[in-house]
Parts: sequence; C-alpha cells; structure tokens
Amino acid sequence: MSSSFPSSSLPVLQYADDTLIILQGELEQIICLKNILSSFSSFSGLHINFDKSTFIPLNIPPPIAAEMASTLGCPISSFPQPYLGLPLTATKIRISDLQPLLNRFDNYFAGWRGHLLSQGGREVLVNAVQSNFPIYSMCSILLPKGAIDIIDAKRRAFLWTGDKKCSGAACKAPWDLVLLPKSKGGLGIKDLHVQNKCLLQKFLLKLHEPPTAPWQMWFSNKYGWSSSSNLGDVHSSDTAVWLGILDGLPDFRHFTSVQVGDGAYTSFWHDHWLGGATLMHSFPALYSHSRQSNISVAKAIFGDSLSLSLHPRLTAAATAELNSLATLISDVRLSPNRRDVRHMRGLPSTAFSSAISYSLSFSHLDDDVFAPSIWHNAAPSRCRSFLWLVHHHKLNTNARLRERRANNYGRCPSTLLKTFLTCSCFAIGLRNFGPLSVFRFLPSPLSNLFGTPPSLDQVFLTRSSALLSLLLFFGTFGNAAMLWSSETSMRPAMSPFAAVPPTFICGVTGCRTSKPKSASRTGALFYVIDSLSFSFGFLSLISCA
Repeated sequence: MSSSFPSSSLPVLQYADDTLIILQGELEQIICLKNILSSFSSFSGLHINFDKSTFIPLNIPPPIAAEMASTLGCPISSFPQPYLGLPLTATKIRISDLQPLLNRFDNYFAGWRGHLLSQGGREVLVNAVQSNFPIYSMCSILLPKGAIDIIDAKRRAFLWTGDKKCSGAACKAPWDLVLLPKSKGGLGIKDLHVQNKCLLQKFLLKLHEPPTAPWQMWFSNKYGWSSSSNLGDVHSSDTAVWLGILDGLPDFRHFTSVQVGDGAYTSFWHDHWLGGATLMHSFPALYSHSRQSNISVAKAIFGDSLSLSLHPRLTAAATAELNSLATLISDVRLSPNRRDVRHMRGLPSTAFSSAISYSLSFSHLDDDVFAPSIWHNAAPSRCRSFLWLVHHHKLNTNARLRERRANNYGRCPSTLLKTFLTCSCFAIGLRNFGPLSVFRFLPSPLSNLFGTPPSLDQVFLTRSSALLSLLLFFGTFGNAAMLWSSETSMRPAMSPFAAVPPTFICGVTGCRTSKPKSASRTGALFYVIDSLSFSFGFLSLISCA
C-alpha cells in the first residue's frame, strides 16, 4: 500500500478497533491484501478473525465475488452495514436502516414517568435529552424526513402528556410554533430538520480548508476544487450521503463570509468575499452566462484579468456588468502564501459554529417583543411555560374549547383575558374558598388587583416574574376552590360552581375534568399544598421585581 493516500488505490479508514478497507474489485487486489494481513499477523502475534469480518462486493458478478470471498476467508454481506454505530450504505438511507436508532430511543426513555412532571420539567428533558439523542447520527448523515418525524412524534407526546403517544387533541400548540426559538415566539424545542443540516455544515467547513486528514484529502480530490471540477458541481456518481451534505451548501455560504488570501477555497460567485452581497446577486445577468458557476476565486482571477468561462455572445446587460466587475476586481490582489479565512457573516472574529448557524436559520422571522417578559425572569419553569400558553392563547378556556368543538358544559363564557382579569366566577370562587378565608376580601372582578389594565400584555410587561408566580398561585387556588365548592352544598348561592355540572376549565394550568373524581376536600387541600410553593416564589420575586 502506498503512503501517498490521495493517489493510492487502497484507502484505509481506521477508527479505534473498526477498520474499513476499500479496494478495486480484482482478484489480484484480494490476494495482495490477504498476504499483507497474514504478514501483519505473523510478526505482531495478533490473530485476525476473518469470520467476524465481512466482504461486501459492489458491481461484481456473483461467481467472481464468491471466489474473492473464499480467497479472503470472509463471508459475503451487503449494505447497509453498521459501522461506528451508523448505517453504512452506498444508496439512499431508508427509515428501516435507522431502526436500531429508533429502538435505542424507545428503550432509553421507557422508564421515564413524564406524567409526574410539570410541563416546564418535560420541556427541559425534551431539549436536554431527547433532542440531543440523535445528534451523533445527525453529525454524519442527513436523516430521512420520515425518521425525524417519528422522533418528533415521540418528543411531542412526551412534552404534552408525558407518554409515548398522544392524539392531536392533547397538543396545546402547533408543533411548528413549538419548534421556533424563544426569541421568535416559540417554546425553544430544537428543530431536528434544521439542526441536522447545520451539523453537516461542519463537513463543508473542512472542505473549504486545506486538507490535512486522509478523509479530507479523499473528499477534496473527489468533490472539492481541482483542475477539472469545482466544489458544488453535481455528478452522476455522487452518493446519497454526499448529496445530503451538499444540500446545506447554500445556507453555509449564506451564513459565512471570507477574508480572501490565495482564493483557492472561496467560491467566486456564491461566497461573501467582495462587498456586502455575493457577486451572483450583484451581477445576475453576467452570472447567467457562466459555464462554471462554482468556480473558485483563484481560478477566476488570473493576474489582473478575469477568466470566468462565460458563454459566447453576451447580452448588452451582461457586457455592461462584465465591465463593472472588471473595474471592481482590478483592486483585488491575491496572496499565494496566505490561506482564506472563513468566519460567521457580520462577526469577523467568530469562527464558524453550528449553533450560530442554527440561530441564523430563523433570522428571517420577526422577534417576539413579549418573549423577554416570559423567559428572562426568575420564575419557575412551569410558570414560564404557563405564561407562554397565555401569550399565544392556547389555554383550554371555555371559549377556546367551544371553538375546537369540544364537549364542554361550563356556563361561564370565559376567554383568556376574562379568566384572569374580569371573570367574576373566578374571583367569587376564591372568596368562597373555606380553607383560606382571606380571599373573601379579594375585589370582584380580580382585575381590580392590578388597577385597570387595558390589555393582558401590558399587565405582564412589568414585574413579570412576581406577577407570573402570583397568577399561577391564584390559579391553583382556583382549582382548589372548585373542588371545595363541588362538595360543599350548604352555600349554593355563594358558589358559582354549585349551579353547574361538575365541569371545570382551569384557566391557569389548562386542565379540564368533565367529572373530577377527586372533587372533595382532600383534592382541594392537594391544590393548596401544591400552590404554596409558588407563594414562596412570589414573595421572593416581588422584592426584586
């Protein structure tokens, strides 16, 4: 085997105890490899177990493949093959090829008891554990959309119900909204489709640098810039894995800019290297005449002249743009001894990062001005998750349940704003709650606690941490008031819950019980104990708000 890997016909990729040898499908090559391995075994004392190795022929007739396998002493196998925990295949990866990954996902989370956690706690686990589980695979291959959809279904079910499966009726918000970053109005759950493409851009970064590792040399010779091809050109022999990586090339170049040195690893038309925009967008008519759209800067600029490989008979607009481009390029001087330096666009001192690339993938969306009031406070995670539902009008109030045509017998036509600020039923229920008679002094409606705010958003914009804990504190007592009143029939005139069936829409937690089995004083006291924790949060937050 030659030590000059790029020109060698026998490349070897070795990681830990896994070795992958690729060679031409000739019997002489198999005999040579067998002799090399036997020599290594004799002088090292290490025995090679050929029975545990596999021989995978590609485009070789079966009789010749059988003879090769017999010579090598390995059983014949086929793709896909597990290699370093990933499916190794020469064709497009199917969902069935990733079934081991999906099985590991199910087995890992089988013992979780998500229904014992609050929604805020489940959000933390979804982002910190479930969303990071397939990262190793996403760093190497572009996962099929169907595989990501299966993982998303499991994440969605755990987020909203804590179980493995859930129906659409159990989801309080659209999944597309949940996947948006918090600054854009979403819940901050990772979008695996976008994250997969951003992670694969690390490969593209390596191909925009001088190769040092053997695999870089192999990729650069096959797909990178050379005398006969350019990075980004599509060939009939391109594999599905490479096409998946190449799919993220436009976004990679859009999010980065280049300080040109020798220009060998900078795209002349598509990279941001001269001015604020790409030359493709600055000179569209001239670009349409280019026969090598992925040409590098080093190839395009030859001394003081341009060598763009254009189609003949340029239009008048293309000729004018060519003259303007020549004038612009006249001041450019390449430095053969200095390499190109690529950084995040608009951040000259920041190297490429997949995390920054993921954030920039949502930069075209408008920021949610209310997001800082929700997330930038010291309230517990369940409080902030609740306020996010309030902000997006996703709580199961009576009005929303009627819009969704759900079976609801509540008489109070409370909307989201009415539940917290103007609902007299909510305030009367708190005042008539026996264990804490202090709530009898609450004004009716409850909005008098906050003055006369014109809108819900303006209420939360100030003292968001303290007010958030206070509202959730009141809401859990509202549940307790319902349960207490459902059993206490001695004061039917004083309780708004005595005149309606045992149906309650919790305006704070979004829980709906058509026939609450725990409609007793025990259940009411449970809500009291649960809400006491928020009183301590409120007392500590009101002092710093």
